[in-house]
Amino acid sequence: DKVIKGVVKEKEQAKQEYREAIAKGHGAYLMHQEEAQVFSVAVGNLPANTEVIIKITYVAELEIENGDIMFRLPAKMTSWQSKQAIEARDQSILRSIGMVDEKVEFTLRASIRMPYNITKLFSPTHRLRRKITNCIAMVELVDNVLLDRDFILSITLNSPNLPRISTETLENSSSQACMLTFYPKFETPANSREEIEIIFIVDVSNSMDGTHVHQAKQLAHLFLTNLSINDVKTYFNIITFGSDNDECFPISVPITRENLDKAKHFVLHSLIHRGNTDLFSVLHRYSLLPSKFSRQFILLSDGHIHDLQSILTLLKHQSTFRRDRLFTCSIGNVANKHCLKQLANEASGGGLTIIFDSNYRSKWKAKVLNLLEHVRQPCVTSISIDWNGHIDEQERFHMQAPKTIRSLFNGMQLTVYRFVQNCHKATLTAMVDGQEFVTTVFSNPMTMTTGRILHCLTARAIIDDYANGLLDADESENELIKVQYKQDLIDLSIKHSVVSAYTSFVAIEERDTKSNVKNRQLGVRLLDIMLENDTDLLPYMGWDGDVSNVLIMKQKLIDACTLLDSTPIQRKKEVIVDIEKLCE
Repeated sequence: DKVIKGVVKEKEQAKQEYREAIAKGHGAYLMHQEEAQVFSVAVGNLPANTEVIIKITYVAELEIENGDIMFRLPAKMTSWQSKQAIEARDQSILRSIGMVDEKVEFTLRASIRMPYNITKLFSPTHRLRRKITNCIAMVELVDNVLLDRDFILSITLNSPNLPRISTETLENSSSQACMLTFYPKFETPANSREEIEIIFIVDVSNSMDGTHVHQAKQLAHLFLTNLSINDVKTYFNIITFGSDNDECFPISVPITRENLDKAKHFVLHSLIHRGNTDLFSVLHRYSLLPSKFSRQFILLSDGHIHDLQSILTLLKHQSTFRRDRLFTCSIGNVANKHCLKQLANEASGGGLTIIFDSNYRSKWKAKVLNLLEHVRQPCVTSISIDWNGHIDEQERFHMQAPKTIRSLFNGMQLTVYRFVQNCHKATLTAMVDGQEFVTTVFSNPMTMTTGRILHCLTARAIIDDYANGLLDADESENELIKVQYKQDLIDLSIKHSVVSAYTSFVAIEERDTKSNVKNRQLGVRLLDIMLENDTDLLPYMGWDGDVSNVLIMKQKLIDACTLLDSTPIQRKKEVIVDIEKLCE
């Protein structure tokens, strides 16, 4: 009969309040961010014969893949991540019980509002029912299923690649958050393309189980198959790695039929399960070998990389990597996508992260061709944005996120956030192949809203940028800035209720007699609380698509009962047997 709302507090303070509440016999709830995209929830002092529904609200920027908007709900994490989270102890007063349920029943209903007409809406992983108009849609799963794989929803719009400024004013405040979305278009003459070196790096370490290694080899083979034979301006090599590494050729070689056949044989017959994911030794060797070409590294991995910080430092500060790019390909259903994005973002020449989902293989070839097209594009430098707005004096953080923009590709989405007032125009400037590129985007009343979603996204982007981004070219100065702003990041996290590495959600349920009487809310149903934002945007429309198996069974049962009433006594026994089977 109670609704307890959690608040974001500094992590150690939240832990302390959680422990004190348990010691006093109160109910307590604590949510940590174990690492990026991995959260754990601790429930303390739950009385016998009671139940609790934990409602978590999260805001995330949707990914764009080949022009489609993709929503992913991850289903799994690695066994060692689960074990690490479960074994963490936030209190020692009560016996702790770690729960990892691999068979979680999953239901989903989603409401969708888009700025442009929806032309296609489907899930490549699950059966859906839909209601759809021009810009609004509802989807729900046909049946309750086990959450044994990621849920993916794909949305295609008729005009997805329009640049825009989205501005949000915080409720009951003058604070404004702004999101810029660019789709830069630039072309370079075909004869001006410089020579490049493509280096495929394939992860065959222990973290890649048999299925994932097989997928990585298939993907590497697909890349090799789609390289242009006799492209005189492109050289390539391929490396497999774990604790040690092997390379197909001593140095990168031209793309010929003979060399491609050797590389394909090398990939398909390479050893697997080779210890740690030691990517550092591979990249460190290349850092000692300056290249006269622009190097394009393509990493195929599950993202569970050993000694990540050393690799990020190497990419950021090694001068021989100044013009090199790193493209990361996410393999497997428990991939650490955040780690792969960090690697791509920290490469001096920039990069991209592409997700190759085993449940969506029909898109693999298109993604491979797009990535190879990006590889051949010139390196873009000196990227900057003029916001043409006013600094919000109430906000501690005035800089954009990401502060340093490394990657810019022709036709690819670039999204940047900032707390700024009255931003009605923004200009992106960059140098492309020695020529200045300039594009401007203007605000639109249709993209001006009131709420807190964009503020949460902006806060999240700033926090992530301070944790993982490049704030200063000097490594020591970069770390000093992070230390100086730590308390400000905590304050930002608390202000916008965005949990971070420095903060946690904590909720305390006081249980003494007086508070029980005071806090009891008559008529409160847990299911109502969980579904309070579950609004059907299209109540006047019926669902299309498949019919739920449960509804089919119910209808069959109703029909059988109706038949029983009108059946002669001699046949009633047969009908009753049918009804019993339906009930089972």
